[in-house]
Amino acid sequence: CIPGRFNRYSNTGTFAQALRESCPFIRVISMFSGYPGDPRRVQETDLLFAGSPSIVRNYQYHGKDAILCYHGFDERIAPDRHTLSQEKSIPFSFVGSTRAPESRYWLLRQLMEETSLRLWADQSMEEQAFCNSQHFKKLGWPHQLQQLIRNKAINMFSLLPTMFQNYLGEKGPGKKIKNLTRDALKKKYLGHSEVNIKDLEIGKRVSRPFLSQRFPERCFKSVVGLEYFSVLSKSVVTLNHHTDNCLGSAGNMRLFEATGVGACLLTDHMDNITTLFEVEQEILTYRTVREAIDKSNYLSRNISESLEIAEAGQRRTLRDHTVLKRCQIIDEAIRTVI
Repeated sequence: CIPGRFNRYSNTGTFAQALRESCPFIRVISMFSGYPGDPRRVQETDLLFAGSPSIVRNYQYHGKDAILCYHGFDERIAPDRHTLSQEKSIPFSFVGSTRAPESRYWLLRQLMEETSLRLWADQSMEEQAFCNSQHFKKLGWPHQLQQLIRNKAINMFSLLPTMFQNYLGEKGPGKKIKNLTRDALKKKYLGHSEVNIKDLEIGKRVSRPFLSQRFPERCFKSVVGLEYFSVLSKSVVTLNHHTDNCLGSAGNMRLFEATGVGACLLTDHMDNITTLFEVEQEILTYRTVREAIDKSNYLSRNISESLEIAEAGQRRTLRDHTVLKRCQIIDEAIRTVI
């Protein structure tokens, strides 16, 4: 749905308009956005569903109404709850993309250093971030960090409310705002604004940046489909961490997939997480890297408590967060426009 891609089919160049003009028999065009994308991509749709409250607010800010509809879990995949305790052969797992050089990468790296975490990871973003050796040697980590902060600041400011943009002024952010941005990013990446960036080696040259190179005995190839669900269901505890562009709201697929197959979920704390699960009873959350390390180590040592939380989380997902539940939301919305 990239703007301009459909110019030859439509005057506006949007996917929805091109589809409407090419297939006039279509009565309703709806889209789902699970990521805060360019608002132009979803213009001219009849219905827009968004995967988290922050994405809903982002589209509303740009003048497009969106309906909250989280990802869901297909309950047909759920294993028999009575066999869960017999299948728990993985103490602590993460299954997904490392998303280097975002905060998830640095979290995973420190967890690998201080816990028993095992990774089934897509490391393609690590290749993109670190593999160009000539560029890496030329720029070095300090400059890369500056670029990272600059890019994150641009993304953040582009999504801020109008009054904050007015506060920044027409000439862009001043020194105080730049410092504020840097502190906010440090807090996001390190879990505490006063921690030195070098504590996570972001400011150092590293000879082995790939997690699979640093921890070959605990890193495995990425898995998809039933293999993906199998790893999750065999995990006593599994980790979740949202992307840096989630805008402060929880809502990625792993929340419901991990709990759906009966893993004890340890996820980053977001402003809406308590509307989805009972924290400390159905899932556990962390606000800092240190808290994630401490809780994961505790859960790995207390298997029975982890299993109780996992079973409670699975019951909640199978009750409230199934694909059928989401289809009911979609069906009700479609009926309002037909």
